[in-house]
Amino acid sequence: MSVNQKKIVARCHETIELANSTFEIVLPPIPILFNLSGRMAGYAIMDNWQPSLKFNCTLVDGAGFQHIHDNTVPHEIAHIVCMLYPAYGKNHDTGWKNVCLALGGNGKRIHYEEVIYGGGPTYLYTTTTGDKVRVSHKRHKNILAGACYHCDHASGYISDESPFEIINPK
Repeated sequence: MSVNQKKIVARCHETIELANSTFEIVLPPIPILFNLSGRMAGYAIMDNWQPSLKFNCTLVDGAGFQHIHDNTVPHEIAHIVCMLYPAYGKNHDTGWKNVCLALGGNGKRIHYEEVIYGGGPTYLYTTTTGDKVRVSHKRHKNILAGACYHCDHASGYISDESPFEIINPK
C-alpha cells in the first residue's frame, strides 16, 4: 500500500468516526479498496448490507490525492450513511448533500481532476467553446462513429468534428 493510500485509509477512519458521532449512529467496519480506474474517483458499494469503499489508485497516487482526501472520502462515506440510514437522504439529494457537508466534503457530485484512462490511449478533445476534455479510448471510438457528447465538467460539446490529440498512446 502506498503512502497516499495509507493516508486515504486514515482519512476514511476519521470520517467514519465523525459520521458516528455527528449522526449518533454506528457504521460497521468498512473495507477500503484501491481498485477503481477511469474517471471515477471513488465509489461506495452496499452488498448484502455490507458497505465497502473503492478509490481510484491512479488519482490517489497522483495529482488527485488532495481532492480524494478532502472531498471524495466524505462524499462516499455520506453515501454509506444514507444507504444504511435512508432517513438522512439518498443518491445526491439535499439530504445526502447535508450529510456530505457535515462530514467535511464539498457536497458536489462530480470531480474535475485530470485522469489518464487505463483501457487504451487517453485523448484530449477541444469542445465547441474551446475547453479541453479528456476522453477514454472507448468514448473516442463512439465519437468517431458519430456520437456527440455534452461535457459535465466543461462547456460546449464534442463530436467527430472536434479537434483532439492523443496524450498517452498505448
